[in-house]
Amino acid sequence: MKTLTSLCAILFVVSLAYGQTVVVGQQAIDDSRYDGKEKNPYLFKEFAKATATNSKKGETVEYLINYNGHTKEFEFIHKGVKSEMDARYYDVIEVSDYTPSDYYAAKYVTPTLKFVKGINPKSPKTFGIVVYEDENLTLYKDFFAKISKKEFQDPARGVVTVETFMPNFNYFVKMGDGNKMVGFNKKKLLSALDHAKVESFVKKNKLKIKNETELVQVIQHYSELTAAESSTSGAIAKAGNK
Repeated sequence: MKTLTSLCAILFVVSLAYGQTVVVGQQAIDDSRYDGKEKNPYLFKEFAKATATNSKKGETVEYLINYNGHTKEFEFIHKGVKSEMDARYYDVIEVSDYTPSDYYAAKYVTPTLKFVKGINPKSPKTFGIVVYEDENLTLYKDFFAKISKKEFQDPARGVVTVETFMPNFNYFVKMGDGNKMVGFNKKKLLSALDHAKVESFVKKNKLKIKNETELVQVIQHYSELTAAESSTSGAIAKAGNK
């Protein structure tokens, strides 16, 4: 079995007759690696059908994938073998039909997911999940799963360590080269956006910012405000130069 694992760890590429390229495998997955840990670090309950795209080459391939928030890697199934995916070849990965993991709240669940490489200006090789985007800004989220360790005294076994995966999301707004962390905390969100009219919008619409839908409402309004202000500033500057 170890020999098979070593062989599977070698990256290889298959070119199909119609010109597409399938990145087949990079590192075989050991299904026992998380034995003894509570929960799991995956975004989906089961592997889901995804479309991976290389935009520069115009190539699109379908995979059965899952996203591991602990390793920050995509995993996929090819010919019955579960492997880590070499996602360097792709810049967009879309999932339209999936069952969410049982280990994070329903407030994070949306019908489709679109992973895009390079949204984070400080990490151009990593993927973010687009939540909302327009000409002015992009709201995206990052899925991660840290391990929480707790110790307790067992009369028979002595000190026992329990390790539990804690899946969660961070949200960010990208405008130009800027990147602001936002989320479901109303006070921190309003502080990050720092705009009086956004606070008025939240109060008027009685938004509690407890789910992704309400967060998008606020970000969309913020985008409209900043776009309008930018347009007005540009018109004033243009008039002053005449």
